[in-house]
Amino acid sequence: MSRSSLWRLLHLLFAASASAQLGPYTGGRPRFSFGNSARDVDYVYRPLGGRGTNPFAGVLPGLACLVGSSALLWWNEGRAVRQEKMLRDALRKVTSIDGSVPPPAELEGELVHVSGEVESGGVADPLWPVQRPGAARLRRKSEVYQWSEREHTHERRVSSTHVRRERSYSYSLGWETRAHHSANFREAAGHHNPQSRVEPGVATHAAADARLAGGGVALPPDLISQLGGWTPVATLPPLGAADGAAIAPLPDGSAQSVYLPPAGKLLPGVEAPARRMPDQLDLPAEVERHVRDASGDGGDGDGDGVGTMARLARPPAPRPGDARVSWEEVRFPAEGVSALGVLRGGAIRPWLRPRGRSLARLARGAVPAEEMIDEARGESRRRTWWLRAAGCGLSALGLSLLLSFLPAIAAYVPLVGGFASSLVGAGVGVAAVGIALSSSALLVAVAWVRFRPLFGAGLGALALAAMAAQARVVQAMQAAPLR
Repeated sequence: MSRSSLWRLLHLLFAASASAQLGPYTGGRPRFSFGNSARDVDYVYRPLGGRGTNPFAGVLPGLACLVGSSALLWWNEGRAVRQEKMLRDALRKVTSIDGSVPPPAELEGELVHVSGEVESGGVADPLWPVQRPGAARLRRKSEVYQWSEREHTHERRVSSTHVRRERSYSYSLGWETRAHHSANFREAAGHHNPQSRVEPGVATHAAADARLAGGGVALPPDLISQLGGWTPVATLPPLGAADGAAIAPLPDGSAQSVYLPPAGKLLPGVEAPARRMPDQLDLPAEVERHVRDASGDGGDGDGDGVGTMARLARPPAPRPGDARVSWEEVRFPAEGVSALGVLRGGAIRPWLRPRGRSLARLARGAVPAEEMIDEARGESRRRTWWLRAAGCGLSALGLSLLLSFLPAIAAYVPLVGGFASSLVGAGVGVAAVGIALSSSALLVAVAWVRFRPLFGAGLGALALAAMAAQARVVQAMQAAPLR
C-alpha cells in the first residue's frame, strides 16, 4: 500500500471516529453552533518529533532570527551610547531662565530650561461643539455597542501521527472603540452589527495657543502632549438636537456622554423632535437664531426645547448599533510647568542632534533641569534593557529553530523515538537559552568596548567564561558512557 493510500485510510478512520463521537462532518469538517458560540473541529497530520516532515525546515528561519537578533542588539547599544552622550551634552549646555520675563535675544537657538504658569484658551473638539477652557489636552472616545468575536484554539494529540484541533468562537456584546464587521464572523447569524452613526475610535487634541505667562514663551502642541493625568469631562454643554440622540451619564457616573442610536431609530425614553433644523442646511446666523427661537429654544442654546438635545437621568439600555461619545481632559497644572528644549522663534522646540536624536521635555511644576535630564536618562535605560531582552529572546528562538533537526532525527530511534525526541528537544531548549544569554552578553560587550573599555572588557570576559563553561559541560556529556 502506498503512503498516500495509507494516509487516506487513516483520514477516513479518524473522520468516522469523529462522526461517531461528535456528529457528522460538514464539508469535511465538523461544525457546531450553540447560541453565542460556535466550534470547528479538524484533524491535523503532525507526527511526534516531526517524523515524516523535513527535519531541516527550521534552519533558514533560525538563521534569519539570529541575524535579526544581532542587528537589533548592535543597533540598541549604539542608540544607548548616543543617547547618553546627548544627555551629557545637554546637562553641560542647558541654560535656565525665568519664564515670567521675555527671554534674552542671545539665547535664540540655544538649549534652555524655563518654568512658569501657563496661559491658554483651552482646547476645542473640531467635530463637536465641546470646548474646555483651561485644558491642555482633550480626548474624544467614540464607542459602538456591538457584537465581537473571540477565537480560541485547543489541540489534543489523538495518535502518534495526528492532532485533534478544536477552534471555538464566542460572541459577546459590549462597547468597543474598534469596529467589528459581523459579515466576517464565523457564525454571523444572530450576531449582526448595524451601521453606527459615528466611527468608533479615539482622537486626541492639544492646546495650540499655550504660552508661559509674562515671558510669552510658546509651548507647541507636541510638547503639551507630554502632559498626562486624564480626567473625565463630567458635564457637557447644551448641544443641538439630533434625531433620537440624548445626553446621559456613563454607567459608572463619572462623566456625561452623547448616546446616538442607528439612523432612523430612537433611544429608549427619547421622543422624536417635532421640528428641527436639517443638519444639511447652512443658514446665516440671523436665520438660524430665528429658527431656534421658533422651535422653543429661546435662542440662548441652553433651553430644553426641541432645538436642544434631550438629557436623560440614567444611561439608556444599549442595543447593537448604538454609539456613545465621551470626553476626557488634561488640565494645565495650577503650579505651572517646566520645559526643556531649544528656544527658536519664541517657542520651545526639540533640540535636534545628529542621527535623528532629539530632546524636548515638559513636566508639571518647577522641576530643575538636572532632574528632567535624569528622568530622560532613566527612560532611555529602561528602553535599552527592554530591547536587550527582546534581542536575547530572538536569539534563543533562532537557535531553537536552527537545532530543531536534532529532536526530529532522535524521533527515528526504534522503540523509544518519542521519548528520545522529547528529551533531545528539552536539551536543545536549555542549550539555546544558555547560548543566547552568553552570546548576547558578548555582543553587548563588543559594542561597548569602544565607549566604555573597562565595562566592555569585563562583560566580554564574563561572557567568554560562560561560553567556556557550557563547552566543558557539553564535552563531559559527550564523554560520559551511555547506559
